[in-house]
Amino acid sequence: MTTRLIWLPFKVVLLASLAFMPSVEANSVLNGSFETGDLTSWTLSGNTGFSGVDHGTTGFAPGPQNGSFAAFFGPVGSLGFLSQNVATVSGASYDLTFRLANDGLTPNEFRVSWNGDVIFDQINPITLLEGIQKYRVSVFESVPIVFQLLLGVKNLASYDTSSVKIAAMMGTSIPLPLLRAFQSAQPHIKVIQGYGLTETSPLITLVEPNGAEAKMGSIGRAVPDVEVKIIDEAGNELGIDETQQIGAD
Repeated sequence: MTTRLIWLPFKVVLLASLAFMPSVEANSVLNGSFETGDLTSWTLSGNTGFSGVDHGTTGFAPGPQNGSFAAFFGPVGSLGFLSQNVATVSGASYDLTFRLANDGLTPNEFRVSWNGDVIFDQINPITLLEGIQKYRVSVFESVPIVFQLLLGVKNLASYDTSSVKIAAMMGTSIPLPLLRAFQSAQPHIKVIQGYGLTETSPLITLVEPNGAEAKMGSIGRAVPDVEVKIIDEAGNELGIDETQQIGAD
């Protein structure tokens, strides 16, 4: 049995219920419908403003999908996080389901991560472009799905993104065609990527902006005060042209 972390970052959203289960077993998520009347079994962190559980009569939550309670989340200015460790069986398949009702305010985002990997990210690309245009954003970083959403905006060129100097794709492996497509659509922006983990606080490597075009597809060099080496499963450092895991100090 393996314990995995389900991680729900949110900003200005309403979440009614969540379930994670194999097809023939009971729900693996504890208090997924929040029927305790609170966030028992969950860990709430980050921006926790305007977040809690409601029985549907105060207007905070859209009403329960089942049972008597629903959770509401609406931190302003930065993301909040709701997480829970769930036990899984190696080789088994699981379904992750949830009911999400958005209050329509913008900007907003709802993201689902499983064991550190983002598997769902709902964001309004128009609102993001309007924010870049209004506040003259100069450096922008996000996960690949956000860049894909931006490329899907039909009138992308009509938004003034001239203030943006650097766009960094982070959070997971980055397809090279996506890097090239965004660079082609926004040629004035230097598109880079890096590598890191939450456990490394968090960045290990980064492509230098001046080498963005020449090193496209690379995760770059070690950032200041970080040493990187390639090690085998026993922790022994490997030589040139040998392939294994990255170790960072």
